[in-house]
Amino acid sequence: MTGVSGTDASTSAVFVEPKGTARRPADVVLLIVGLMMVWLTGLSFRNTGTTEGQLIEFLQDLPMWTTTLFRWAYALGALYALVLFVGALVKGRMYLGLVRVMLVALLGATAAVAIVLLVVAGEWPRVLPELSGETVAQYLALRITVVTALLAVAMPYLTRPFRRLGWIVVLTMVVSAVGIGVAFPSHALGAIGMGLAVAGLTNVVFRSPDGYPNLEVIAASMDSLGIVATDLHPSARQSWGVRSFDAVSSDRQPTRIKVYSRDANDAQFWSKVWRFLWYRDSGPSLTITRLQQVEHEALMHFMAAQCGATVASVLTAARTDNGDAILALGWDGVPLARADANSLNDNTLRSLWTSVARLHEAEISHGRLNLEAVRLTETDAAVISEFAAGSIAASDSRINTDVAELLFSTAVVVGADRAVAGAADGLGTEHLLDAAPYLQAPAISSTNRTTTKDKKALLESLRNRVAELAGTEPPEPASLKRVTGKDILGGGLALIAGYVLISELAGLDWSTIFEDLKNAHWAWILAGFIAAQFTLVTEGISLMSVVERELPAKPTLYLQSASTFVGIALPGPAGRVAMITTFLRSYGVSPVLAVTQSSVDSIAGFITEVAILIVAVAFSDFRLGIGSEQNTDWSAIGTIVLVVVGVAVLALALLPKLRARIVPTLRKAWSGLSVVVRQPTRLIWLFGSNFSSRVVNAVALWLVLQAFGITLPLSTTLFITVAAVLLSGLVPVPGGVGVAEAAIAAGLVGAGVEENVAFAVAVVYRLVQFYLPPVMGYFALRWLEREDYV
Repeated sequence: MTGVSGTDASTSAVFVEPKGTARRPADVVLLIVGLMMVWLTGLSFRNTGTTEGQLIEFLQDLPMWTTTLFRWAYALGALYALVLFVGALVKGRMYLGLVRVMLVALLGATAAVAIVLLVVAGEWPRVLPELSGETVAQYLALRITVVTALLAVAMPYLTRPFRRLGWIVVLTMVVSAVGIGVAFPSHALGAIGMGLAVAGLTNVVFRSPDGYPNLEVIAASMDSLGIVATDLHPSARQSWGVRSFDAVSSDRQPTRIKVYSRDANDAQFWSKVWRFLWYRDSGPSLTITRLQQVEHEALMHFMAAQCGATVASVLTAARTDNGDAILALGWDGVPLARADANSLNDNTLRSLWTSVARLHEAEISHGRLNLEAVRLTETDAAVISEFAAGSIAASDSRINTDVAELLFSTAVVVGADRAVAGAADGLGTEHLLDAAPYLQAPAISSTNRTTTKDKKALLESLRNRVAELAGTEPPEPASLKRVTGKDILGGGLALIAGYVLISELAGLDWSTIFEDLKNAHWAWILAGFIAAQFTLVTEGISLMSVVERELPAKPTLYLQSASTFVGIALPGPAGRVAMITTFLRSYGVSPVLAVTQSSVDSIAGFITEVAILIVAVAFSDFRLGIGSEQNTDWSAIGTIVLVVVGVAVLALALLPKLRARIVPTLRKAWSGLSVVVRQPTRLIWLFGSNFSSRVVNAVALWLVLQAFGITLPLSTTLFITVAAVLLSGLVPVPGGVGVAEAAIAAGLVGAGVEENVAFAVAVVYRLVQFYLPPVMGYFALRWLEREDYV
């Protein structure tokens, strides 16, 4: 697009006109990245790596005249920052904000470098090191830090060429600092990091220009595209990175003009990063440029219209000379957020869901089908817009999320009953039932979540209403979040466990371990591997005992093998439960009952393991430090157990929210367990097979011990394997990797095995019992998929 002036060119060749300020997530990221650079370079600021030393030698071996050049280049950075500061002063009151943040950055960077140097090196920063007779490298070179901070806070006020020039100046200073010997390369990177951190903090505190263009620029841009926009004014709702304007086009059509400005790149990128880290389905791929974002949204509108959905019309899409991208849409009607139950009548509701059905038939998802994305016209038409988060070839989860969000949106306006009835009319009950597990808070965008205070009750009401309509039980919520509070806690525990494990491994004699492995009798290890595979049979019998339907032996055996492959990615029983649930559904077992019955199998295994440990502690000689010689006060232990149980019961009685979460789970578990309890034969098979699985693992460990010339009682190996499983289950590392090995090794040491041998045995046992079986499990999973069992 030519002939259109933008924000960068509207005021001067150097500065842009600051229209407004905002706290941008990119500034927070700048702060975090800067601090990480300082921390990483500070870990070894007294040591020079091989590559770093070679670079320094290369620069110092250059001709003498290059030293003079480096000295002048090192001064260039300060000069450039000074010119920008003076330029902001000359520009007058409009740029007092830039003057202020540059002064704050100067003082902050100087103070930060001084404090760090005094703490870690006991010295003051050098202001003019290149003028001294003998230059000495100093961690966090003051000038690099200050200039980086000044240029970073000034970047939002500068035109693109001068922003790029600023980074070239910083890189030139880094090379020059190394060349004249005032900083090592790692020191210079640390100085840049400190400058970025100071700039990020300054921008977060004092805000930075939002980068939005002014109305004159937008009007000129639209006029150059052949669209005369009158009554141009900012929209009531704005989002970071995208400036929205409402106007009236030359043919008197209401128009929404969306301008993707400088911050749009940041907004899109960090929004995608957030959703990728937190949610399982983050939507379409990251888009890089502003124009690509506009092209994507325009394409989504065209594709949606082509499949027969009623969507907003695209008037134009283009790029301005300053790099901003513009999208103009027809914008008739009012959003659902301002509608009422009367304006959203049954016919309009049905037509809206018909449009959604056509989108989904074409595998198009909207991405944010909320109260702002649907507009109701005077002719009672429901028009869909705002396809910025849309995607083609959409996954089932994104399509179901669309349904869940729109169902919630319409329920806010017309109530749960009418919303579900209208959706079933236009979409179909089956599609609605598929989306019911997605009726939960993570699937609802922030725009919708703020519309009602009691969103949990509304979501539950919608789930129940959909289930009633389909004549089934309310489905379990789908797993939408990639990361939860439990995951963060588990990750912390995993880090602690890893630290303890590494500390233990550092004290081992690895040469002795390798010697023990080399001298082991591999025939015994092969026997241990074969023995470990018998758990597939016992676990298959355990599953058959909890399911009322008859299950064929071969697919059930393959299922157990496939579960070992899935278990690599999902810690604890989660992967096994998911596989079993899918398998049972292929035999007509309802989803709720399938989850319940597969969970009962896992619960039975846990009860068996706890029972084994209790019996072992009470009656065996292997107690891991708990014995009569220590005068163990069993009455005190019993009292503690009773107190814990009493507190748990009291908490359930007094805390309704906790009771609402725990009691339904217990009821479901009991409903599945009642199938087994009603038939004592099944109960015997269930716990007998689970006990047999633990004995098989104990036998496998016993055989591996024979390979190293060690004999322990089978009861001892049973105790060790069961305790290791329970311990590794407490730390949610996938498969208990590392934790299980450490627990088995600790148990063997407690049984009298030498430490290095114990670790070698633990590694070999885990190899035959956990790491090798998934290889066969992969082929078993492929067979189950090919035969349509999963």
